[in-house]
Amino acid sequence: MLYPTLKTTFTTKRSLNQLETLSLSIVIANAMIWLSYATGSYTSYISGALSFSIIFYISIVLAISAKREHAASQHKNEARYQQKLQADDVDAMTQKLTRLMHQEQLFLNANLTLVQLAKKLGTNTSRLSQFFNDNLQISFPNYLNTLRIAHAKTLLCADNKLPTDHIADLCGFNSLSTFYSAFKKMTGTTPAQYRQHAHQNQKNA
Repeated sequence: MLYPTLKTTFTTKRSLNQLETLSLSIVIANAMIWLSYATGSYTSYISGALSFSIIFYISIVLAISAKREHAASQHKNEARYQQKLQADDVDAMTQKLTRLMHQEQLFLNANLTLVQLAKKLGTNTSRLSQFFNDNLQISFPNYLNTLRIAHAKTLLCADNKLPTDHIADLCGFNSLSTFYSAFKKMTGTTPAQYRQHAHQNQKNA
């Protein structure tokens, strides 16, 4: 415990946690007490006792603080668990979201925000974000990109002459570079390569 704590203190910018701080305080306290008694012939022996008392009280305060921090963390996790969406709420939100995305195609709006979508669904951004992360296991931006890339693939296969930048615009991307990056990440290929491969398969079919 001591070596990693000292290494963290002098070689990294990370702050020490409560346990590390308490351990380091104990080591420093022992060093101060030993130094006080070692130099007792030059000073008063009472300095050792005073040093011990001061460090002892500081250690108690740090221990209590660490216990409170741990309790607060547990309480926060329990509160989040209790606030998880109920099954009925999840089903209702899933149905509304599916209708908005597939019937109204809101994902094609390049400026769609979490706030706007939450308003459409009749909920707040905290619950909607929690719905995406906990229930759908995907972030809001990645959810939109998944739908946009699926739509782009359809357009690439349907029209061989439609410019790629126009497809990016039609699918809700603010820039061609963003479209290329998202497409490559989700398909492992570029839009041009995907289109060429798709049309080649159509010819061979």
